[in-house]
Amino acid sequence: MISHAHPDHIGGLVDKNGALVYPNARHHIAHEEFDFWMRAELADFKKSGLSEMPEFLEMLLPPIKHILDRIETKTSYFSHGTPLYGRFSFQRAQVHTLGMTLTTIHSGSGNLVFMADLVTLGRFAVSTPRVEVLRRYGY
Repeated sequence: MISHAHPDHIGGLVDKNGALVYPNARHHIAHEEFDFWMRAELADFKKSGLSEMPEFLEMLLPPIKHILDRIETKTSYFSHGTPLYGRFSFQRAQVHTLGMTLTTIHSGSGNLVFMADLVTLGRFAVSTPRVEVLRRYGY
């Protein structure tokens, strides 16, 4: 389950030669997150705190697109709000990235919410974060 497509979350899926590190793995990501990063350009960040760091974005975007391109044939897409395998559910967080996902893992004795980078330091990467998500989790 990929919470969002920043390099520190997907960078280990391919090696330095572009080969899949886990060739038998199946990756799951929100379709909107995948699509955003595959078409992302500098202009897409004009309302975010990253707009003031074009050099960083120019360095960030190509590796993300390369990794997503390499894993695409091994990727399934989930929809926020739709359960998967009877054990996982997904909520769009739209705080750190546009398609960032909180994954809830359901078990017979309780639930675990994987929040990834829900709360970040400094400015939000998204120009209009969904504050109700932050409030729900006590931030």
